[in-house]
Amino acid sequence: MEGRDETPRLLVNGALGRLAKWLRILGFDTEEARLKSPPEPGARILITKNRALFEGYSGHAVLVRHDLFRDQVRQVAKELGLSADPKMLFTRCTLCNLTLERVARDDAAGQVPEYVWLTSKEFNRCPKCGRMYWKGTHGARVLDELEEMGII
Repeated sequence: MEGRDETPRLLVNGALGRLAKWLRILGFDTEEARLKSPPEPGARILITKNRALFEGYSGHAVLVRHDLFRDQVRQVAKELGLSADPKMLFTRCTLCNLTLERVARDDAAGQVPEYVWLTSKEFNRCPKCGRMYWKGTHGARVLDELEEMGII
């Protein structure tokens, strides 16, 4: 989708937590909930493997047809027209879904492993859970994975 004003807000149901994590890595506002009945239609697109929830939801929804997370990410990206915006990658907490906040390097001392503090220049923190993020080899592996999925 072009422009962040049009970026969808997503609601991922049930056992699709890995899919939710990858959507957050891509920078999409992705809430998770274990739903037993269709939610009230709202500003979020429902993503579910549960056919009854999918059919009972009066808002926009995606019925996930795959078991492997790579295939799930591909399907959701294709159906919703999502693509990876390099400026949005790694901007959300993969656990809490909140936008990460920049942390001064000196303030990161003691909050990350010493080697990471010595070798990294930029740090981000989730304002809710306090989890720290930095650029490392994991980010390169994630980019490779997204490229393999055809997302970037």
